[in-house]
Amino acid sequence: MYICRLVDMYMCTPNSLHLPHTEFISRVSVPAAERFVVDFEAIICRLSENPYQFQSCDDPNLSDTYRKAVFAKWYKMIFSVEDDTVYVDAVVDGRQSPI
Repeated sequence: MYICRLVDMYMCTPNSLHLPHTEFISRVSVPAAERFVVDFEAIICRLSENPYQFQSCDDPNLSDTYRKAVFAKWYKMIFSVEDDTVYVDAVVDGRQSPI
C-alpha cells in the first residue's frame, strides 16, 4: 500500500478536500463537479494500491520519474513515486496540455 500526498495546490482538512478544478467545473455544472470528485477519489485509491499500473509521462520537460493517470474523461494526474509515497504534483485538463 502506498501513501498518496497532494503537493501544494490542494487544501486538505480533516473533512474535506478543496480541488481548484471542482470550483471551476461547478460554475458550469454541479453534477459534473461531483463526478470529477468521485473520479478523483477513485484514481487516488488506485494510486495507493499500485502507482506503477500507470504509464510514464512522455513530456520531454519532465524527468523519467513522472507518471500520468487519466481520469474523468480528459484530466491527467501527474505524479511521482518515491519509496512508498506517491506525490501528486499536478492535475491538468488534457484538452489543453500535451502532458
